[in-house]
Amino acid sequence: MTTPLRPLEVFISQAQPGVILDPDQSSRREGKLSWHRKSSILDQNPESTRLPPYKPTCLPGLTALKAILWKCTQSVLSLWRQPFPARYCPDNGRLLFKTAYGLRLIVHNNGDTGCTTIEITAGQSPNRRVRGGIGQLYHYRLVPDWQTSFLWYDTRWPHNPPGEAHVDEETIEERYPTLAPFYYYAWQTSYEDSFTAQGCDRGSGLDVFPDAASRVGWEVGGFLFPCWLVLQGDVEQVKYEVATGTYSIRRENLSSVAQTFLADVDALL
Repeated sequence: MTTPLRPLEVFISQAQPGVILDPDQSSRREGKLSWHRKSSILDQNPESTRLPPYKPTCLPGLTALKAILWKCTQSVLSLWRQPFPARYCPDNGRLLFKTAYGLRLIVHNNGDTGCTTIEITAGQSPNRRVRGGIGQLYHYRLVPDWQTSFLWYDTRWPHNPPGEAHVDEETIEERYPTLAPFYYYAWQTSYEDSFTAQGCDRGSGLDVFPDAASRVGWEVGGFLFPCWLVLQGDVEQVKYEVATGTYSIRRENLSSVAQTFLADVDALL
């Protein structure tokens, strides 16, 4: 029997100060959100200088950021049917998404400055291809559509392969071998299974997911894919198009788009 893939691990440091477990408490706290990416696979290739530099941004206001992420983690863990882990995060982080394909999202509570910091890193991907200049990078759309790969070229971008719209599974496996197994056999399959269980393939008219928590868990897990893709050497933009909204993700706007996305999914929980 094969071991089920675990595409996403969530670590909560419950014993450390600063983790807001009560959303009512968090609504009374205002803070600043700043992003910092220590490194990505782009730093490990000289040609990465062709891409615009990643600029950390300090954003005013995502009230209850950690409470939002706390609720999201419960939805994600429920979706993947994982036991709830309670252990310390590395590097004094307060909360961590750690994906099997190399992406890490850590929330730090900087008590001295009153600033909450989110750090996103991407591990090195084997067989990575770096396309030529900035204008030749791929633009993708990540759109759930039953019995497709969910990944599409943005046909309005002239430097994508001409005459192609859908990115088939073989292409994804060849281009992003680190991402592919977790993309297909976990995240995509969970949508397909829920789609049929809800009778959507038979015209039931029901939502794909039975409840908001299942939907948020799936959308949060999926949001991490574009974040990983835009940190690769051959991607400039990914549009993440789900029921909650459409999010145009680029490496230079990760912070602001993530802020919007987290606020949007929090409204559903």
